[in-house]
Amino acid sequence: GYNDVNWTNPTIWKPFRTPRLDELAFTGVRLSAHYTSSTCTPARCALMTGRYTPRTGCYSDGGISSAWGLPLSEITLANYLQRAGYYNLMFGKWHLGNFQSSFLPTSRGFHHFVGFLGGGGDYFYHTESNGYDWWYNDSPNLNASGIYSEFLFNRSIQNFIYGEGVSKQPWFMYLPTKVPHGDYQAPSEYKKKYAPNYDSSSNVAAWIAEIAILDELIGNLVDALKNTGMYERTVIIYAGDHGADNSNPSYTGSVGRAYPFSGGKGTNYEGGVRTPSFVHSPLLNVSVIGKELSQIVSVYDWLPTILSLAGVAVNSSTNPVDGLDLRGLLFNGTANASAFYEREVLIALKPCSYSSSSSNNNNGNNN
Repeated sequence: GYNDVNWTNPTIWKPFRTPRLDELAFTGVRLSAHYTSSTCTPARCALMTGRYTPRTGCYSDGGISSAWGLPLSEITLANYLQRAGYYNLMFGKWHLGNFQSSFLPTSRGFHHFVGFLGGGGDYFYHTESNGYDWWYNDSPNLNASGIYSEFLFNRSIQNFIYGEGVSKQPWFMYLPTKVPHGDYQAPSEYKKKYAPNYDSSSNVAAWIAEIAILDELIGNLVDALKNTGMYERTVIIYAGDHGADNSNPSYTGSVGRAYPFSGGKGTNYEGGVRTPSFVHSPLLNVSVIGKELSQIVSVYDWLPTILSLAGVAVNSSTNPVDGLDLRGLLFNGTANASAFYEREVLIALKPCSYSSSSSNNNNGNNN
């Protein structure tokens, strides 16, 4: 949630610490008005295409057994970068369709994929909806069963950076981690270390441990970049895909906190669509390093921004992009900052039908 991280509101007490993420955020540029979709799949569609939901049809989350996928007519961020000579890796959660091979990550621009195709599942045994869901490229990897998901991601990241990372440049890494996400699970040693004052069998203890594991994962990634000499040429973007499960101001018995905003995941209130975000890079303009920007930015902006940094042109004639290029704002110091305050961003729009008996009794909750 928005207030689950130190860089959005460091004065609010939290039952965990994220020193590595905090360091990146406070020595980068913090984006206090980052907007996205309220659930997983629509946010991922927006990130991968830079296009509004009515263009892509990604109105809700797709199940692992659903005959659905991000339309093949859509050009993904990875497609663009692949055509420009980038080597693209993905470690994490796909959730953009898997019922045919043409919808898998390796068919949508990624050269290498390790992770799961559905929305969640067991962290250790990788089962979801009574099926196994852990993949190495296009094939299930049964050897992963019994190993915590984030440990598998860490191993894959380290193997790549210390292995082929230098020779595969330029490369793009998409890291949609599993943590923190329900069902909440974590190794017992992490719960004992990071949540000693909570019942080890509770969701809260597992959630706190998941956040510590996320911080460790990102820290290990940054260390590897520095140790191999690639850090100075790297841009790190951190952005939440949707809000926390609730807006409860207390952590007692609950996980995630969108407070002080109303609503949470699955709602179109601020608590559901306004998420923590920062950009960290030695390439940032000195005028923004260490600062918090309140201009409105969105998940749709990352595709045009990343492509601009990579020197890749967007094909707007066939697939118009709705996001804005943030390069001038973050890297060149040339953008008209006021334009980002005055913009409008489409958060949610669903095709709806109303009967005469219900049209006047919707409690103001039309989407």
